[in-house]
Amino acid sequence: MRFWVRRWMRTLPAYYTVLSVVYCWQVVTQINPIIDMQYLFFVQNYNFEHLPYFTVSWSLCVEEHFYLAIAPLLQMITLKRMRWLLLVLLFFPSFARYMQWYSTLAETQVRFDVCGAGVFLAYLRYDHRQTWSIISNFRWSYVAIVGIGLSIAMACRGFNVKLRIVESVEFWIVIFSLAILCACFFNTCSILDWIFHYIATRAYSLYLMHQFVLVIAVKRIGTDRPVLLIGFVILVSVLLSEVLYQLIEKPFMNLREHIKISKSRSVV
Repeated sequence: MRFWVRRWMRTLPAYYTVLSVVYCWQVVTQINPIIDMQYLFFVQNYNFEHLPYFTVSWSLCVEEHFYLAIAPLLQMITLKRMRWLLLVLLFFPSFARYMQWYSTLAETQVRFDVCGAGVFLAYLRYDHRQTWSIISNFRWSYVAIVGIGLSIAMACRGFNVKLRIVESVEFWIVIFSLAILCACFFNTCSILDWIFHYIATRAYSLYLMHQFVLVIAVKRIGTDRPVLLIGFVILVSVLLSEVLYQLIEKPFMNLREHIKISKSRSVV
């Protein structure tokens, strides 16, 4: 229960704040004045192809479903059996995708391996410190792989080239897992520490805000001036995410330490 309360106090307030803004925008502009109730209960990822707005929220649905499942699973198994659970978390979605057990690739059963990868890295970090120390020796290899992978992906996007491996979920799991390792192992520079900390703390607000800003920017600026469009989206998204973080995210995270059931272990 502590895990759920802490995660929900981090994710839900900011989500419902942005969702309220999106709802109001739809009603005021009369673009789509329907208050779609599926967004309130995190089931919109099973109706992804027909979402009227805030389509990026499908991935948050996967995350929230994962939270609901992972907490009781971790309580029911022993540490020795953890590796088997992690194997299921990592490989079952790939099997489900191969078997085409989905209507769209936004559905939870074919996407939770992304969350499982994060749990796997945490498992190595805290329960297999020797292994974690060994893999830290290859940090520059991770930098190279991430750089090459992102370059290939950007080139494919820019030249409209389709590569199956780049479009696969597994490709992005590897790239972002290695990016996390880079952030963990390159922490000796104060500037890098600040950059990683800033990205980590504001990433959720950026995730929630950027699509809303992009939609407005495309309508106001158009797509014939891409440099101006991208610059505007980045600047405004960062500014709004900072406001959302300071006014909503941070206060609710601080509030967790004043509620008995959600206090951090160091405080209890």
